[in-house]
Amino acid sequence: MNWKKHFRRKYFKTAALTAGVFALGATSWSLVKIYGSESWAYQTTPMTVESQKPKHLKTPEPVKAIYMTSWVAGTRDWRAELVEFIKKSELNSVVIDVKDYTGRVSFDTANPKIKEVVSEEIRVKDMKDFVESLHDAGIYAIARITAFQDPFYAKKHQEIAVQKKNGMTWKDKKGLAYIDPGAREFWDYIIEVAKASEAAGFDELNFDYIRFPSDGDMKDIAYPISKNRNKVEALSEFFAYLDSQLSGLPIPISADVFGMTTTNYDDL
Repeated sequence: MNWKKHFRRKYFKTAALTAGVFALGATSWSLVKIYGSESWAYQTTPMTVESQKPKHLKTPEPVKAIYMTSWVAGTRDWRAELVEFIKKSELNSVVIDVKDYTGRVSFDTANPKIKEVVSEEIRVKDMKDFVESLHDAGIYAIARITAFQDPFYAKKHQEIAVQKKNGMTWKDKKGLAYIDPGAREFWDYIIEVAKASEAAGFDELNFDYIRFPSDGDMKDIAYPISKNRNKVEALSEFFAYLDSQLSGLPIPISADVFGMTTTNYDDL
C-alpha cells in the first residue's frame, strides 16, 4: 500500500489529526505539519514491545514432586499421564530437565548467549505453554539444571574442561565429561540458562552436579582453572556468584546434594 497517497486522503487526514498518533505493527506513526506550508507529512518511530512477565506459583509446603525427563515432557501422551497422576495423588510439584547430563538445553530459550553455544536440542517444543498448563492445574514447576557435568560444553571448550594429567579430557565411569568448577565463563552461561528457565515460567531453579567429579580415575585428574585450590572455597565462590546474579528473580533457587558428601572427607 502507498501510505503517502493514503495519508493525503481527506477523510484519513481528518481522522489522523483527531487521533494525533496511531500505531501500526511495531511502529508508531505520527502526522506532522511541514513548517511554512499547508502540507502534512508523517514520521515513524519504532515501538518497544515488552514481553509479558511469566506468572509463578508460590512454593508449596512441603514440596512433593515427581521427576520428568525432557523427553517425557516433550511427549504429550506421556506427560499427560504423569500430570493426571499428580492431580490424583498428594504430589504438588514436578521437576523437569532443562539441562541434563548431556549438557543440552531442552527448549528454545530465545536467548542470544545460549544460541551462541548452540546447546539447544528442542525436546520440548511448547515448554512455556506446558508450564502454564501445569500452573492451571495448581502444579509447581521446578527447572532442573545440571551444572558442571556437561560433556557438550566440555567438547567445545576443552581448555576449561576437567582434564587428565596429559591434557586430554577426563571422563567419569559413565564416559561423561565435566567443566572445571572454577571456570567463570561457564558460570555466566549457567546464569543465562537459569534466567531463560524463569522466563519460560518455571517456579524454582534447581541446580544439580554443583560439585567436583567423583566417580572415575581420580589419580589421573587435573583442573586447568581451579588447579590445587580448596574445593570448598571454589564452590562457595560459585554459590555466592549464583545468588548475586539471580537474586533479582522472583523465584527461589535450590541445589541437589550428592549423597556421598555425607560420607566423604575429601572436599567432594
